[in-house]
Amino acid sequence: MLSNPNAMSGHIEIVKHDGFQDCGNIISISGDKMQSICIKSIPHKEQRYETCGDWFDDENGVTQIRVCDIGNPDFELSVSLHEVIEQYLCKIAGITDEEVTAFDDKWQKENPKNTDDEPGDLPKAPYYKQHKVAVAIEDIFLKACMEERYNKTFRDHLKKEKSL
Repeated sequence: MLSNPNAMSGHIEIVKHDGFQDCGNIISISGDKMQSICIKSIPHKEQRYETCGDWFDDENGVTQIRVCDIGNPDFELSVSLHEVIEQYLCKIAGITDEEVTAFDDKWQKENPKNTDDEPGDLPKAPYYKQHKVAVAIEDIFLKACMEERYNKTFRDHLKKEKSL
């Protein structure tokens, strides 16, 4: 139960790299306070390091989420959801962006040719549990997108056949 019913007025806005603007809020309740989160889709080369999604808190305490612009809104939103969930669970657990980034950087330096694995999948990662929860939710979301698109395609096909 939310103790502040007005906190439900937040929204999410994903901003493409060619149209930077102020971001909206996504609901993330900590007591009575809503956490501000800015999600931006950017070119891969603009990521802080080799990743498809990243999170950090800026100097104003706003959580910044950066996902690679890959031209597929389902995939970009799924990575965004992953990052939001992972960040929030890390915050609750007291795991900082600096700890996550240090682990990721170290792993990437030790495994420069490994572009298939994610450091968060390693049980020794400080954010392993949080990453795994985020992956599970990301997978559920992607399966739901695929099912919706499949069902829409099937419904559209049936409508087209009936009209012939």
